Amino acid sequence: MNSEAGREAIDAWTRHGQVKIVVRGSSTEELMDMCKAAKDGGCWCYLVQDAGYTQIPPGSRTVLGIFGTVEQVDAVTGGLKLL
Repeated sequence: MNSEAGREAIDAWTRHGQVKIVVRGSSTEELMDMCKAAKDGGCWCYLVQDAGYTQIPPGSRTVLGIFGTVEQVDAVTGGLKLL
């Protein structure tokens, strides 16, 4: 996000209401595969590893954030169910 293109993308996202969607993946492997596919498709992504302060074991990959154009993100997540 340190690039000019990244800053412009964040600015556009902010101007258009900071749209977010939530979908459900079926496994850690699916999250990891989606992260790779997102990066390969030109998106930025972040895979969260739980700290283990609750019932989730430490190091568990629990959330994947993907940032890109609607078309880029939909190419990765379009087959998943919305929550």
